[in-house]
Amino acid sequence: MKNCKIMLVFFTGLFGMIWEVAATRLFIPYFGDNTIIFSSVISVFMAGIALGYWRGGVLADKEKTTKQLSRYMTIAAVLSFFLLFVHPILFLVIKAGIKNIYLQVLLSCLIFLPGSTVAGMVMPYIIKKAVKKKEIIASSVGKIAALSTVGSIVGTLAAGFWIIPNIGTTTILYSIPIFLLIIGIIINHDRFLFTRLIVIAVIIRVAILPMDKTMSIILGVDIVDVIDTKYSKYLVYEREYNDKKTIIYTNDPQNAQSIKYVNDNNPVEGFYIDWFSLYKYFHKDPVANVLMLGAGGMVFPEFFAKNHSDSHIDVVEIDSAVIEIAKKHFRYKNPGNIDISISDARNYIENHTGNKYDLVFMDVFGSNATIPFHLTTKEYFEKLAYIMKDNGTLVFNVVTMKDNRLIEALLTTMSHSFGNCYAFPVEQVNPKMKTQNVILVAEKQKKRKSIHITGEPKLDKILKTYNQTLYKQGMELTDNFAPVKYLINYGS
Repeated sequence: MKNCKIMLVFFTGLFGMIWEVAATRLFIPYFGDNTIIFSSVISVFMAGIALGYWRGGVLADKEKTTKQLSRYMTIAAVLSFFLLFVHPILFLVIKAGIKNIYLQVLLSCLIFLPGSTVAGMVMPYIIKKAVKKKEIIASSVGKIAALSTVGSIVGTLAAGFWIIPNIGTTTILYSIPIFLLIIGIIINHDRFLFTRLIVIAVIIRVAILPMDKTMSIILGVDIVDVIDTKYSKYLVYEREYNDKKTIIYTNDPQNAQSIKYVNDNNPVEGFYIDWFSLYKYFHKDPVANVLMLGAGGMVFPEFFAKNHSDSHIDVVEIDSAVIEIAKKHFRYKNPGNIDISISDARNYIENHTGNKYDLVFMDVFGSNATIPFHLTTKEYFEKLAYIMKDNGTLVFNVVTMKDNRLIEALLTTMSHSFGNCYAFPVEQVNPKMKTQNVILVAEKQKKRKSIHITGEPKLDKILKTYNQTLYKQGMELTDNFAPVKYLINYGS
């Protein structure tokens, strides 16, 4: 039992780092994939560990038994389980009411500070038990600290390379209260053993539910599938739209990334197909080769391919699971003129040696709050323009929050590689989330088009949103400095 208790230090370090890596994914759908998330989660975990070291040392000196530590473990486990279960509601309510850059620190403290604190309390108790002879105190402490560090290294590598892609974020995070309860049983199993085992059974049952019931309640929809990959967690659900049942997939609880009627192949109005129709206005020449960065549910690529049977379409998607979602839930079938590449968009562009493209469509937002910064820089647009024909056109779907700073930065940056750039804010600002879709169109040719009505209602509705004086000169985004995620989430 002595060696078993010492090994708790290793497993505390191992599980602690797995939780840290997985915890960042809990925030990304709501706040974007940005450095503030990582700083918030890591600092809270480290603060909890430090607090645990201090409090655990005090208790270890005062108490001869581990009853108090065991009791703390049980309380923290129950609290962590409850907060994890309600975190979607918690995140949405707090985010809607508080607009502050430090909000993620607050939420990290609420959810992860109790568990990380009691986990940190383990080491002082183990050291107290291990150092019985004064002459070996230093070596004993050194071995225990090394054991904890090795556990942290193993946990970090395991989380990124194997555990998250194969097990999923939800299951990992629900293991936090389970692990705390198991530690409590190991260090002191004299009291409340049956109660703790019941709580463990309840948590396991919730963790292995086939659907995300909490999210289902929030969205008011029927969850069809939940897919957790090394890149993201996707929800597939059904809901009524335009008096018809639709299938939707998203990794952002507040928005739909792809939508399609369940029993109808006609496009759903008001989504990508309408917005991307701007290419008809700007590109009058024959379309031989098309590049689409971001597959979504393959709704737009399939629609475009069927209506341009003489065109060849290359679709680039970083996550193979998205293509499987398209096949399984969105009835995607290749019309015969689509090639799909599983790759990072920039890597694909830098290694492309084939025909140059007439049209490029970009829809690469991971959620409403995140876009890969390396797909927004001056260097990126230079490489993208190079693989496009001289009369090539880029259509770029951008989601912004709060103000125009991101759009202004993108227009300024794109202008170095494209002759003309236009912005079309196709939706009114959401008063609660202050989000807005803006379609950016960039032409390689120098002659600027005047925007006028065409007589096509859907297209004209978008064209009417053009306002040449709406956006000012913005900052230039480069590989060295491109704070796009800050601009999206926090604006001015």
